[in-house]
Order: sequence, then C-alpha cells, then structure tokens
Amino acid sequence: MTIRAQRTAQAVNIGKIVEKILPSFPSFSYSTGDCRALFEPIDYLIFSGLSARAQIEALLFVDVKSGRARLNEAQRKIKERVESDAVKLVTIESGDV
Repeated sequence: MTIRAQRTAQAVNIGKIVEKILPSFPSFSYSTGDCRALFEPIDYLIFSGLSARAQIEALLFVDVKSGRARLNEAQRKIKERVESDAVKLVTIESGDV
C-alpha cells in the first residue's frame, strides 16, 4: 500500500469516528436531543425544535463530510428526492406486519 493510500485510509477512518461523535461537540449546530443517528446512507436525521419546544420546525437530513469528501451517489439521490418533495411519512400498523 502506498503512503498516499495509507493516508487516505486513515483519513476515512478518522472521518467515520468523527461523524459518530460530532453531536457531542460544542460546535455542533443542532440540539443533541433533536438528533437521531442513521449513519448509512445519511449520518443524521434532525428533528429541529423537538427537544426544546416539543414541536418539529423542520426535518433535516445531515451528512458529515471532512476534507474533500463529497456526497456519494446514494446520498446525491436522497438529496434530489428531498429537494423534489418526494419525501413521505408512511404509517404501518403493527397488525399489518
């Protein structure tokens, strides 16, 4: 493995660790009580306002990136669907499962 490949692998591994602990950082812009971890394919779903006011002002899909990282194909498709209003809430009754 080349030095460049080793550094890239280390950066990716560090990025995966940081994305898991980011909500505990003081610089994280959202309330940790509003934050739900998904990690794949998007890191977090934020229920903005839930913990402070028991009202959801917005739902935010948040993905953590570091360095020159960009959204992958699946993440880009999710972004497109959100931006085209193709997001729905589906309720499944427990008796239907």
